[in-house]
Amino acid sequence: MRSRIVAIFGILVWLTLLLSASQERSDTDWRLSINRNPVPLLTPIITVGDQLYLPIRDVLGPLKGTLTESRKYNAFVLSLPKFNLSITLKPNRKDITVNTIRHYLPAAVLLHGSRLYVPIPEFFNYLGFSVSTQNRHLLISPKRYTATTQSNGQAAKLLSVRSPLPRMEEGRLLHIAYDQKRHNISGQFFYKNDILFANLTPFFRDLGYSFEPTDTGFLLSKTHHTIQFFLNQNNAISQFIDHQTTIYLSAPPIKKNGSIYLPVASALNAFFYALEWTPQTRTIQVLSIINDIDFLTSSDRDVLQINSTHPLTIPSLTPYPWSPGYTMVIPNTKLLLSEAPPAKLKHGTISKYSAKQISPTETQIKILGHQPYDTPYIAVNSLGLEINLVNRLSSLKESTPGQFKLQTNGQISPSLTHDKKHKKVIVDVPFTISNLPKTLSSPYTGITKIRTSQYQTTPPKTRIVFDLKSTAYNATLTPHSSGPTITFDYAAPSSKPKPTATKQTRRSPKNESIKKSHYSHGSVLKGKVIVIDAGHGGKDPGAIGAKRYQEKFFTLDIAKRLQRKLAKQGAVVIMTRRTDKYRSLQSRVAKANRAKADIFISIHINSFLKSSVNGTETYYYKYKDRKLATHLQNQLLKDLKSKNLRTKRARLYVLRHTKMPAALLEPLFLTHPQERRKVITPSYRDKIAQSIYQGITNYFKN
Repeated sequence: MRSRIVAIFGILVWLTLLLSASQERSDTDWRLSINRNPVPLLTPIITVGDQLYLPIRDVLGPLKGTLTESRKYNAFVLSLPKFNLSITLKPNRKDITVNTIRHYLPAAVLLHGSRLYVPIPEFFNYLGFSVSTQNRHLLISPKRYTATTQSNGQAAKLLSVRSPLPRMEEGRLLHIAYDQKRHNISGQFFYKNDILFANLTPFFRDLGYSFEPTDTGFLLSKTHHTIQFFLNQNNAISQFIDHQTTIYLSAPPIKKNGSIYLPVASALNAFFYALEWTPQTRTIQVLSIINDIDFLTSSDRDVLQINSTHPLTIPSLTPYPWSPGYTMVIPNTKLLLSEAPPAKLKHGTISKYSAKQISPTETQIKILGHQPYDTPYIAVNSLGLEINLVNRLSSLKESTPGQFKLQTNGQISPSLTHDKKHKKVIVDVPFTISNLPKTLSSPYTGITKIRTSQYQTTPPKTRIVFDLKSTAYNATLTPHSSGPTITFDYAAPSSKPKPTATKQTRRSPKNESIKKSHYSHGSVLKGKVIVIDAGHGGKDPGAIGAKRYQEKFFTLDIAKRLQRKLAKQGAVVIMTRRTDKYRSLQSRVAKANRAKADIFISIHINSFLKSSVNGTETYYYKYKDRKLATHLQNQLLKDLKSKNLRTKRARLYVLRHTKMPAALLEPLFLTHPQERRKVITPSYRDKIAQSIYQGITNYFKN
């Protein structure tokens, strides 16, 4: 019996070794040269599946580089100062950053036998190196990283030249699909230099992209993202919000029989899609990338924000069986987080959350609590999904006659409305479930009855109605960390006789505007700590209009004018830059957070690939940013009489990482001829600064 067990165990070990050998093998006969100089390989090149991997440490000497491990972030930093390169790699991950720009490899970086391996040739293609192979001889020709720099100071991207797809057979069925949208592209694809081309224009249009021909190619646009493609050129210009970056496709678009054919993998990668091949249905599955998860706290509710590159489908929540919490599976997604979720969360309800790729096209999100909690409410927003925590209203206590304390288990932000016609005061509490009695009585003489209801279920909202004896009773709502207070008082009708009509001098409109001017209310800004961030600076010029007007100078001038106006009213103003110097986004945010500022204002001038685009837009990210952004946008529209491009939510670094309410302003377009003529005049820049000042004042007044 024992000998049989030993024999079975031996067979299992042999099968395991055989399987490993079939999946991963060393290729000792490969040779390596850098700039035609032979490089001895201390560790051989390996093959996993059909992917070649090179041990990165063996090229450090010839490239004069260093490789540093960060155990805190489970990452390696490859520094190649001779070539102006800094690369961050994480084992078992396909995403890498090259000079702060993220790229996606077709195969993951490997940590094998304490050695770090990178997929070749794709890894070196992203560095701008030339790579070729001849008779199992790998030839690498490095060059200094000199990709063109655009308005955001970022270097150009080289998109993958290797397709993550198998070679498609002509004459067979082929589909491309995103979520429920599915297109048959059989007969509409071909190969050139082993690169798959397809007519993707109908598919992009079905996804909501607009197609616009140009003299040299065409534009594909949707929401914040536009790419300008050029026929017979593999470089393209990608614009996300106002940031332009040059990208390189694996091959130029080709016009054939009146249709435009794009290199499939790199064109979809340019729009931040991931790809998976489904052989059963012969479908190229296009996936949205989940790139970040943020836990946002605000005065009205707490939200787990799932950030993705494209819209997501609302999943259903399933109770987690082993501890208090919920799980959900998001279809048509690829998980590539820039940061790992925190191990623990300092929150009264949620203890931690996590994300996991459970299949090639599905991501699982797990949200665990300290104790059982109500089912969150999930909603789609422009950045992905928001998982709203729902609070439970436990009591409405009348501490003294006419004063009520609303108690709950979390953050709430009720609104109060006077309905004079029906002698009512209505209090609505969003994202709450009511545990209150349906009716309540009060000893206060002005209240006849109190009624409560679960006014709304999607999203949940509780309504409390106070029926009053007369319209002379008023109510005020006072927020407090332990729960808001609703206080009633009696405003007796005035018994003063009506004033007799006397001749009055009509105030001129000019005097009226002076009376209502912000200068008479300057005290609202006294002592407020306000950070003004002049966008770009130094080596980062920002947008460039008419080939000579640089955004960085206009943003600094407007910021200085705004600083003087705010300081006159007693505000404490902190500038992220006072001169034409480059400041990283991290340093700008850190300065604001250290100062514990009340608000953060980032000033920019917009740009676009088409000179006809014009108008004003303001960006926010956190929920507490929205009110500030709205006040600033409304005031800029009023003063500049510009086209309303609305307030928009965007995952911008300075908005995401600041702890205070923050807004990023784009008053006009430097690429629009009429708006450019305005902004180059000092008086108009002062008008912009004055408008921002008034918007800030309005925010603090309200």
